[in-house]
Amino acid sequence: MVKLAREGRKVFTSKKTMLNKEKKIVILVVPGFLTASKHASSTISELFFDAFFLNLPEELNETLRLFLKGEIDEDEVWQDYASLTESSEPVVHATRRWFSPMLNALRKRFKEKAFDLYCYEEAQKHKEANQLLEEQLYLEFKCKVTGKLFLDEWKHIIKKCLDANNKSSISRKIIVNVNDYSSVCILSRGRVRAFRQNLGGRKVKIKYIYHYWRPPLESLLILSSIYDIDKMPEEIFKDCIKQHLNYVEFILQAESLDSAHEKWVKSLSLRRKKLFRSKDKSDEEAYNFY
Repeated sequence: MVKLAREGRKVFTSKKTMLNKEKKIVILVVPGFLTASKHASSTISELFFDAFFLNLPEELNETLRLFLKGEIDEDEVWQDYASLTESSEPVVHATRRWFSPMLNALRKRFKEKAFDLYCYEEAQKHKEANQLLEEQLYLEFKCKVTGKLFLDEWKHIIKKCLDANNKSSISRKIIVNVNDYSSVCILSRGRVRAFRQNLGGRKVKIKYIYHYWRPPLESLLILSSIYDIDKMPEEIFKDCIKQHLNYVEFILQAESLDSAHEKWVKSLSLRRKKLFRSKDKSDEEAYNFY
């Protein structure tokens, strides 16, 4: 299936150019929680669109076409994803857990009314992001076992995350194909400025699916994107890493990321809630470490 996609076959052939209608774009901003994904799946079933852009590798286009038509099951989608990105089983499982409600909502929606689907990211981007996540997980484990913070190693990871975010840009596939449709929906995990900058002339609506308290590492990434991390006071950086490791403890003791996050939020003081609070507009450039 991956081979078919690499040969350049179109996902669907029902494209229609709508020159006389107002063209609309809805960007669904969905953070990495299962609850958020479930909310998004409900939204997908209610929205009208004739094209959907999914933040998965372009090489999965043909595989997902077969999935939407009911010719293969979801297991085959993630087998192809694992092969493309060379990701470990835990990472693939976590990725699938987040995408699954939305993929199944798209499948149900497709049965009711067909639409065109495009995956707009590169497999290499997912491969590098998943490798970085595994590097982060190893560092968290090392901190837990040794009781040390390894601040220099954390700075190295933060810099790699920032570098990856700075290099990312809106996919050419979106720019090229979006004008062929009257109503388009784009799935994003948080960064929308690039979409607004490159989709000039189109009415763009940002729809935030789920508002949440930012985890410590996400807040540190935002702070580091504004200020030079090498010039950040060590005590502030050290405190952020301590808070992140505390957050990880909630995850290890909980049944899911969602329940861990909820328990962590309840444990926060009012002062820290002001620091970690997620706001509608400021979330547009929220950096996530996935």
